[in-house]
Amino acid sequence: GVFILFAAGVGQTALDRLSEGDPNPNSVFTRNLLPLLETDGLSQVDLAKKLYSKVKTEAATVGHEQHPSYYDQIEGYITLGTDAVVAQRQQPMTLEPEQDVALADPKKKDLLATGMSKAEAQNILDTITGSWQTYQKSGDVKAYVAQGEKALQISLSIFGENSLQFAEANNFMIGALMMANDQDGAIRAARTAIVLFEEEFGSDHPRVLYPKSNLASQLVSAKKYREADKLYKEALAAYDKKSPGNNVYIGMSEDDFVLLATFYGGQARLLMEQGRPKEALRVSDKSVNIISAISDKTLIDHGWMYANHAAMLNRAGNCDEALSFYKQAAKAFKAAKVPATQSDHADAIKQSAQKC
Repeated sequence: GVFILFAAGVGQTALDRLSEGDPNPNSVFTRNLLPLLETDGLSQVDLAKKLYSKVKTEAATVGHEQHPSYYDQIEGYITLGTDAVVAQRQQPMTLEPEQDVALADPKKKDLLATGMSKAEAQNILDTITGSWQTYQKSGDVKAYVAQGEKALQISLSIFGENSLQFAEANNFMIGALMMANDQDGAIRAARTAIVLFEEEFGSDHPRVLYPKSNLASQLVSAKKYREADKLYKEALAAYDKKSPGNNVYIGMSEDDFVLLATFYGGQARLLMEQGRPKEALRVSDKSVNIISAISDKTLIDHGWMYANHAAMLNRAGNCDEALSFYKQAAKAFKAAKVPATQSDHADAIKQSAQKC
């Protein structure tokens, strides 16, 4: 039940001040933490993520690298601020139209006409947005889209169209719409998520790069190659900043490497569509090498990357090698506990059974 915030990451030092003339009596960590503690509706994880971005940005203004880290042993989510106190002390109620005047009371400002408090809404949204892999693996498109629509409705009505909650709901919806083959809808959802995330975290943050990856993929399918190419180059340039020039990336998690592999895989597909097979295979090789090095073999991403590389090889006329990677894809999907009836897994099994 403990949540611990650290002022800096492993091996880093925490700034007490930005300079000798800094008038703020608090450290860089504390001065950014205090306002967030009073921000209504933030879960402990949202607070930590916002704090990471703010401290990192401020420390960078004096050439110092510092980003807070956290240890979370809390089941579920807690929220801080006035709304959280109200949510704990009062039971949610369904308000009749004539009772709407009660919303003017600051003590009841998080009790909406839906009968749902902000704290309750956040817990529901966190559960939905955290379930994307479950739907990706099951292939239940109808349920996936329904949950996305629910998240959009709750986030929009309770937190508003400029909120991080609405950004997260759109980010969740991208995958649902891609699975439903709604290309235009997925592109709209991705653009919305990117704009909102960029306002909060900046253009190079992983929260921005994930929807950018999906947007670029859909743009390739829509044959909008120029914009897709721009997105891939921007994303890979962001990762180059983490490399000292020898492909050794600094401070990257497994999630970062999965995303990097995804960008290389997408760029390979773009190059193939542009009629540049040799370049496509070279880039796709990078994608496969990165994903193969990730120790967690239960990720569905392994199957996706192997299947994508197999498709690249197939289009380049390397049939035998393509079959080998389709077999690896099928094996990876099985390791990720993806049912054989799910479309990606089923296609990998079908393709691996072909003969050259």
